[in-house]
Amino acid sequence: MEQLKKCVALVAHDNMKRELAEWVEWNAYKLAHCRLICTGTTGRMVGRMLADKRAEDIASEEEYDLAGFAVGIVDQKDLITGEHIQAGDTLIGIASSGVHSNGFSLVRKVFEMTRTSLDTYYEELGGTLGEVLLTPTKIYVKAMKAVKDAGVIVKGASHITGGGFYENIPRMLPEGVRAVVQKDSYEVPAIFRLLQEKGSVEEHVMYNTYNMGLGMVLAVAQEDAEKTMEALRAAGEVPFRIGHCEAGEKGVDIC
Repeated sequence: MEQLKKCVALVAHDNMKRELAEWVEWNAYKLAHCRLICTGTTGRMVGRMLADKRAEDIASEEEYDLAGFAVGIVDQKDLITGEHIQAGDTLIGIASSGVHSNGFSLVRKVFEMTRTSLDTYYEELGGTLGEVLLTPTKIYVKAMKAVKDAGVIVKGASHITGGGFYENIPRMLPEGVRAVVQKDSYEVPAIFRLLQEKGSVEEHVMYNTYNMGLGMVLAVAQEDAEKTMEALRAAGEVPFRIGHCEAGEKGVDIC
């Protein structure tokens, strides 16, 4: 709590509410067992860049941008390097909560960023466009810990962020191993289907920009696949067996 008090004092002079600092502290611990540490300086943002033009001044009493990062420590023996991934290993995807803050340049090209547009209710989304786009990013700390605690050796882990499947999945693979993802192994969430339809976006671009409903992809031995799925379900996650690894040029096929 002492760190929280220091953080509140640090940001209060810049018109940031105490509730915000408390909310950040609470959720950081709740979702990832992280503690909030505030250092350095604060600054005010007098404008922001949206696409290729400057937006309205946001240096008002109620508007500000808050940025941060997470730092962790791991024993060398527990590092997930991907070096032991091999042909025959199973790929397991963990459901995302939405767009996860990636690909918003494309979002702004597809949808008008107006109050009317963002407040439009879509039956297939089960909410307004604005609500769905701003769904908080899912944090996978507890999910990964659950798999580890189940005794599963995670050979590789790929956080599907900007760059989608095509840029992120290959990063966990060693040379000579190729990932094969089956599109029909899970249902792509409505927000991505709507984006693709409204914007006439090519499928390759979608999988090269968004997580398409999977925020994390794990590579595990085939014999550990079901145990991994059970551990993830017990942790409250929604896992899918989405494909496998095979011998070939390092990369990913989506079929």
